[in-house]
Amino acid sequence: MPQTADLTGDTGVGFIPPPQRLAIPGQPLDFEDVERNQPHAPRWNLVFSEEFKEAIADDAWINDQFNAGALEAYSGEYIGVVGKKILGHNRDLDRLRDEVSKASGIRKGRIVTFFVDPILDM
Repeated sequence: MPQTADLTGDTGVGFIPPPQRLAIPGQPLDFEDVERNQPHAPRWNLVFSEEFKEAIADDAWINDQFNAGALEAYSGEYIGVVGKKILGHNRDLDRLRDEVSKASGIRKGRIVTFFVDPILDM
């Protein structure tokens, strides 16, 4: 597998650069030429870790729960979700992340947080 360049730090998202066209000595690299000769060549391929995919699923679950009105009890608070489960809630985001991380052993960067806005609550 090609080397990945993790340009986003601790997020679980990496990038695999596309195949490179070799420059011809004495001629400048013409990117329009690459477009003409390789119109379907990928520019960048995203690579997602399993942890990142789980976080995306948690985010979708939160949106579904919010739209169904299931988060009304947390109005005005942040919730912390991992594995489609609400592991904590608090008005202070940093305190929520600290508490959930300490209680569950899950690193703070993996906890998906969401503010249940009382204005948007239906």
